[in-house]
Amino acid sequence: MKNNFKKVLCGILVAVFATVSFGASVSAASMSMSPLVQDLILNPGETVTDTFTISNPGTSTDDLEFVVEVRPFSADENGEVYYGEKESWNQMIDWTTIDVNEGILAPNNSVSIEYTISVPEDAPAGGQYMAIVVSSKVNDDEGSGTVNLGESIGMAYLVFAEVSGNVDLKGEIIENDVPSLVFSGGIKASTTIKNTGNVYGTAKYTMKVFPLFSDEEVFTNEENPETGRIINGATRRHETVWAETPTFGIFNVEYTAEFAGASQTITKMVIVCPIWLMFIVIFGIMILIFWLIARSKAKRKQ
Repeated sequence: MKNNFKKVLCGILVAVFATVSFGASVSAASMSMSPLVQDLILNPGETVTDTFTISNPGTSTDDLEFVVEVRPFSADENGEVYYGEKESWNQMIDWTTIDVNEGILAPNNSVSIEYTISVPEDAPAGGQYMAIVVSSKVNDDEGSGTVNLGESIGMAYLVFAEVSGNVDLKGEIIENDVPSLVFSGGIKASTTIKNTGNVYGTAKYTMKVFPLFSDEEVFTNEENPETGRIINGATRRHETVWAETPTFGIFNVEYTAEFAGASQTITKMVIVCPIWLMFIVIFGIMILIFWLIARSKAKRKQ
């Protein structure tokens, strides 16, 4: 199903999926878009109209020739958005029309694109998602005018919609872990959460670090916790890292993951030690053991 997926980098980090961790853009020469993410509440039978803006910032003297299309999207375990085949949560692409499908923008100009969502009376309750992709129009080598929607020349406007009705947000915290021994890269906590409901929700990740014999925090993101949006049916893995972890130390770490009313906390003592120092310690212990054995043998001979 993931053949030819067009991946885009998450634009709201934390977001996207806000802070949300689902985000929305890949680099595009002389192109910007605002906003990148939109949340909507839809009711069966209603029609909703909204807009987003495409700009040619004028960083070059070239006109921006663009095309617009609606695509289904999902997210992988790491929260990275990709385009693929339409799933049950992408039905909204069939309900949507766009007033502009292509155009040309001179430098320092912008245009508002209007899209209309006509929600069917029998629309299923829960989360619905789509990406409105704007890409530079590039002719092929033969000059046939075909459009190249390459990964490096497009941006995506992500729409997260909740269709009212029997909405059920629930999830399962599959894994919540803090390693006991860290050699490099800082103290890192990881969580894997599965959204088992029918609508998207936002997970929250909080980490607090204390010295071994102190209650005074040396790191906390409690006031600004990391968050990540998880769509229905998706499993997402998240890592929280204390980037300024010292080279050596022993700490108590408290890490909490929350989603859809479920909460799980893990508390663990973590030893931070560079690998080279670990080898020195092991080598020293081995030398001590050999010395003790040799000394014991010498005493027995005496």
